[in-house]
Amino acid sequence: MHTTRYHRQIALLGSMPALIAASVAMAALPPYIVKDLGTHAGFDTKLEPGSVGTSIAAGHVVGYAVTSLEHRNFHGFRWNGAGLADMPVLAGDEHSIAFGVNAAGDAVGISYKLGELASHGVLWGAGGRVTTLGNLEPHDINSAGAIAGSMPVNGGLGTSRATKRVGNVNTDLGTLGGMSSMAFAISESNWVVGQSLLANNKTTRAFLVASGAMIDLGTHGGTHSRALDISGLSVVGIADMTGNLPRATLWTLTSAGTLSTKTNLGTLPGAINSAAHGVNSAGTIVGNSGDAAFVWSAGTMSDLNTSIDPTSGWHLTKATGIDDAGRIVGVGKHLGLQRAFVLTPRVPADLDADGAVGATDLALLLGAWGGSDPTFDLNGDGSVGAPDLAILLGAWGS
Repeated sequence: MHTTRYHRQIALLGSMPALIAASVAMAALPPYIVKDLGTHAGFDTKLEPGSVGTSIAAGHVVGYAVTSLEHRNFHGFRWNGAGLADMPVLAGDEHSIAFGVNAAGDAVGISYKLGELASHGVLWGAGGRVTTLGNLEPHDINSAGAIAGSMPVNGGLGTSRATKRVGNVNTDLGTLGGMSSMAFAISESNWVVGQSLLANNKTTRAFLVASGAMIDLGTHGGTHSRALDISGLSVVGIADMTGNLPRATLWTLTSAGTLSTKTNLGTLPGAINSAAHGVNSAGTIVGNSGDAAFVWSAGTMSDLNTSIDPTSGWHLTKATGIDDAGRIVGVGKHLGLQRAFVLTPRVPADLDADGAVGATDLALLLGAWGGSDPTFDLNGDGSVGAPDLAILLGAWGS
């Protein structure tokens, strides 16, 4: 018995280098590939505004970035795998911000001039057409072209009303009793979420407008809440706990458009606050906790900084959106500079983690042929061979 145990210990020690090598190889292939979207000014070395990613749908990303203009004006952008496409300002304005985008690449946002109280709503069509939306400040657009945003109240300085725009018709969605409300997102069913003041005009609450009146989505015992995104029957945002500590929150809805459940998503270790900014059709949620971007799925919140190459020079501070393919957009610091990022889930066959399966990946797999390195054993059968080659070739170009 003792001899058998001894031989097992020797065998285990002998296998340790291979286990360590496999662990190192796996660590070198993180779950996400991070892409710096840059700026309109190229490699701009000044810290602000740099660039910020605000929304993603079907791989179309929008946000805003600094330009090379004399006064460092920033313009909205649209990105779909190539460079940043400029979202032009309206005549007489200086800056633009793109807030929302749909699966076709149609984007909405604002154009404005510093010092002016009013901004101008804009729809930048995927085909290049620019449509002025008047005083509407649009924040989101769905596949049918319906828009959620806010309209200023005439004579009410600093007040606005949550608004849904279908076609050319703007509908005032009202408030929860207070003077002001704002809409931030719209679902494919034209359900709208946002925030509204209560009757005391001090307390802000997350709201939903489905087929009827605006409903209060509540808090976790604290004072304030805000709904920032909706997908299907899932609404995400921020709600205060007792003591008014803000927490990333998931509200689930019934098919009738009423509240079903409310979930506090918690925080990352060491953080005291969190906020959920985006959700996709699978119920995967992204946001920030403290100064770190997170992804939440199946009850677990994870720091996205642990899911990218640790030598990349990135610190991801906030994830703002996620599409149905699991691609995540947000903002962070890359080599100390504020930059918009896109995270793409790594395809297992993308062995060099460059975002595409191609010749380099093939060379790496052939170099590992006949071995058992789990990095290259794509089908998990314990050896690198023909089935793994078939998987790689099936993913070629993705």
